[in-house]
Amino acid sequence: MKITKSQLKSIIHEVIEESKTSQEQVKYSVALQGGTIGEINIMSKQQLKGIKAKDIFPLYDSKSEALEYVSRLNKQLSPGEKKYYNLKYIVVEVDSEGNYTGR
Repeated sequence: MKITKSQLKSIIHEVIEESKTSQEQVKYSVALQGGTIGEINIMSKQQLKGIKAKDIFPLYDSKSEALEYVSRLNKQLSPGEKKYYNLKYIVVEVDSEGNYTGR
């Protein structure tokens, strides 16, 4: 079976449109990593998979915006929170349903 140029262009156009819609559904949020005994210790993004994203953190369309927000939050942590409790804010993907994807 031979594919013409116009058919190839339409296939490529469909694939590009599908990838755009799937990328639009991915949002980025913030999560707090680390903690103490008695709390849920999040040590990696994979532990967040399937958990509902917190409403206290805004959702961002781009990862760069979320990284800027995270850097500001991490600067506000005290040295003890950073060193003793190993706390830090991280950027996590959120799916269209509002759950963390673990990435």
